[in-house]
Amino acid sequence: MSNKKQQFRDKDIIFREGDPATRAFTIIAGKVELVTDVDGKEKHLDLLGPGKTLGEKDVSRGRHQATAIAAGTVTLRPLDQQAMAMVKAPPPGSGGGFLARLLAPLAPRPEGAGHEHRRRFSLFGWFRQIKEASQPIDPTRIEIRIARLATETAMEFDGDDTDRPDMEIVLEDAFIDLEGVRARPLKKPIEVPEDTAPEDRFTKLHWAARQALAQSEADLLLLFEETPGGGRVNLRFLPLGIQNEDPPGLYHPAQTLSLPAALDDALAGLVAAVALAATVPLTDVKKTRLAKVLPQAMERATPSLEALEQAQGLSDRDKLVARLFFANLLTLLSGPAGQLEGYRLAADIYGQAADSLSEDADALHRAVARRALGAILPILAPAMEQLVVTDEEDRPLGPLAQAAQHLEAAAEHFTREDHPKEWAALQTRLGQICYRIDAQEGDQDLLKKSLNHYQAALQVFNRVDHPMRWGEVMNSIGQAAAILGEQMKSVELFEKAIEACSSALEVRHKLDHPMLWAATQNNLGSALFMLSKQTHDPGQVEAAREAFALAKGVYEARGAHRLTMITEKNLARVERLLEIAKPKDPPPLPWEPKDYAPHLADEPKDGYDDDEEEGDMSVYDAPPDDDDGTDGKTANGS
Repeated sequence: MSNKKQQFRDKDIIFREGDPATRAFTIIAGKVELVTDVDGKEKHLDLLGPGKTLGEKDVSRGRHQATAIAAGTVTLRPLDQQAMAMVKAPPPGSGGGFLARLLAPLAPRPEGAGHEHRRRFSLFGWFRQIKEASQPIDPTRIEIRIARLATETAMEFDGDDTDRPDMEIVLEDAFIDLEGVRARPLKKPIEVPEDTAPEDRFTKLHWAARQALAQSEADLLLLFEETPGGGRVNLRFLPLGIQNEDPPGLYHPAQTLSLPAALDDALAGLVAAVALAATVPLTDVKKTRLAKVLPQAMERATPSLEALEQAQGLSDRDKLVARLFFANLLTLLSGPAGQLEGYRLAADIYGQAADSLSEDADALHRAVARRALGAILPILAPAMEQLVVTDEEDRPLGPLAQAAQHLEAAAEHFTREDHPKEWAALQTRLGQICYRIDAQEGDQDLLKKSLNHYQAALQVFNRVDHPMRWGEVMNSIGQAAAILGEQMKSVELFEKAIEACSSALEVRHKLDHPMLWAATQNNLGSALFMLSKQTHDPGQVEAAREAFALAKGVYEARGAHRLTMITEKNLARVERLLEIAKPKDPPPLPWEPKDYAPHLADEPKDGYDDDEEEGDMSVYDAPPDDDDGTDGKTANGS
């Protein structure tokens, strides 16, 4: 049988329940949904992602126990029974038993075995492995794996190194007492072929790490490499999952953290906190677990800033990069907590990194710092009144303009060719910033620039591969196009805004993403209302009222009071317009007193007279935690 990769389109049936099971599959890319038939109705069983084996147990039973359906585009590699037997078989000479594997560290090293690295035996670690092996698998637990990077300069340990702690054990101990987190070493180091080109090295390294994580059913690999002499260790944090969101303070997997090999408690706390922050949870339960344990890890990492100043064997550059990792922790945790002070401290560290790190040797770290600055300066903007930065012509720049500069600089490193997702995310943020500056200055050119950035982002964030990111950009296009249409009195722009919001609603479903759905409904209502003032179409006014009412219902149910007030104000405007548009009674005859026609007493001369300027009736996307909208992106309306 052929073992070539097979591709399936969205909703394709891979196999049906009850079909003969002759082979299993490894999921290379995409997701597969497992369903079963219960009383004639389809029941969801599971959703499997990359690295998982599909149909493995069915092969032993002879028939498939569920129906497998492609959830999007899926790539599978068939695994026949012979290959499965080879994968499951214990290594030759290993004895294959559980106790034999645990006792392996006690076995004498064969003569002539070469100089490959061997972990020293730890009796405490041995008993801990027995305890952990007896525990059932916890699907809510964050699983960390630790491995050495196999290189020609990897540190060797011999019988005279008894005073030197094993780095795997040191790193494993960094995660002790973190609730719901388990760290374990991998049996083998991670290797990259020697003939790998330098520009391809990280890609192959990350791929090897993800394969190891998929096999061990873990979430993140903590990869370490000790420098010659053993005074310093270089750490990489490689997740199994792929980050599809763009929170401020996002790590990049290619970043390397250099620390002293003799980690004290504070620096070990920093390592554990960074590892958890870099983890991409693949399930909602793990996401909840991560949100609970990360503040605990951050508390343990707080003393690391002071410890870095006293650390021996680190250059000033190493210390600054380590502080950059700490700044990412501050940024990631300040958002949910609503702590501006954490953002301020992080902004100071990012600024130092952007100014001091080498443009060539540390291009990635600089780009990460400038990307983060571009994300948090708009959050700090309301509290930043002093214009302390100037451009090349000595003109003062506000925080939003500074943010735009940082994002544009980051985009010079995160190019579309080499980093398409990062580049598209930067284009989206640039569009949002141009939109906000226009709200302050009323510059039509900025709104046009905002739309250009959004259109650029769509070159990467298409509906098939990135549906939610595509929906976010389409919603933003609807916002910007409606405001530009109001300024230019352009029916065409209003229609474009309506089309964009309607498209966004095709992926922003009320059941799955209620707050995002409500934000888009409000923006759709705004565009319809503005268009109706140009076309005088009562049907558009009614549609605007319905959209506002739908958004208001979700905001009220979720306790989002400020957003509820925005939609109530928008609804009030629509109601006033509908009241004015109602058919009037016949005009009074000349001899009738005006009291008999009170509906004419306060009739506006021009048919519609609002006591306020129209302004921006839209709302920004509500935060994912569905609270009152004070976290994350702001809401705006008038």
